[in-house]
Amino acid sequence: MLHAAVLLLVMFLTGPATAQSLTDAEVDAAIAAGQNRKLKDLIADCTAKPGFGSAFGSAMAGGLQPSGAYDVSFATSAGRVALHAAQAKRLYKPFTRDDVTSDMRQPALWLWVEPQAPVRNNSEFRVASPLERVVLRVKDDEGAVLQPEDMSVEPVAWQNLLGAEFEGTRALVSFDLAAVRGLKPGNLEAVLVTQAGERRCAIGTKERQRLLTAK
Repeated sequence: MLHAAVLLLVMFLTGPATAQSLTDAEVDAAIAAGQNRKLKDLIADCTAKPGFGSAFGSAMAGGLQPSGAYDVSFATSAGRVALHAAQAKRLYKPFTRDDVTSDMRQPALWLWVEPQAPVRNNSEFRVASPLERVVLRVKDDEGAVLQPEDMSVEPVAWQNLLGAEFEGTRALVSFDLAAVRGLKPGNLEAVLVTQAGERRCAIGTKERQRLLTAK
């Protein structure tokens, strides 16, 4: 999950600009957290899967089925900086305050949506259905849906040992941090709208509170 999130960070470097931003001290703290692999307070994860009925139906049908899952990582801008720092250290590359762009300092809640690799199960291949939209809401509250400020989608492809190719999409999505904090209490749910229907997953109330205390 962490490696997938870092890949998306490297590919997508733009985001929403607001009046507030990370201070130099906050940037330095985020870099130190990433370099020391202390990311649990800055990142939260969940896995978005098809509902039972959809997954069961695809298993009965066989062949190539759009029933694969997505890994979803949530982070504020501090978590984004920390992920860059962690990846740089893994690759034995330097990463300092000078590498943090003004865009990376801007406050937002970021979601990295990464498709899981295709899985073969008897006569079927399960592949994640292409993304169309990602929104946030409080779980079980149909009335309040938070739209993204920006959503960047990129194609992804896999190849198995027999040479067969499978295609999907990944996305980096940003939401206004103040708007996210303004949602009513409860589990924070990511709703992934795909060509084959919705995929959902949520982070719990405690995880949400911990994550959103970061800038």
